[in-house]
Amino acid sequence: MEENKITKVLYNQVSLLIGIIGVVLSSYIFLTKPSNDSSVAIQLLEQRVTGQRTTIDELTKTQQNDLKETKNELSGLRNEIQVLTNSVVKLQTIIEERIPSQHK
Repeated sequence: MEENKITKVLYNQVSLLIGIIGVVLSSYIFLTKPSNDSSVAIQLLEQRVTGQRTTIDELTKTQQNDLKETKNELSGLRNEIQVLTNSVVKLQTIIEERIPSQHK
């Protein structure tokens, strides 16, 4: 009988120990799962932000290149306008020399 009691006590203690380990493991898994989910969400957000930064950098570079091209074109147009203005002045001078003025 005494052996039966010892076996019963040992069985209860082992069962209690297994139960405690199960509760601890369950609590650990329950508490760390949201952390894992948060880590995944944070990684996805970081990837999204990185992608957006890359896109913004590319758009900024394109905008700067377009602005530089526009400035170069504008400078070329100014030069052409100056050449045309000079030509008009020459033509005006030639016309004034060849056609007498009607204002006397």
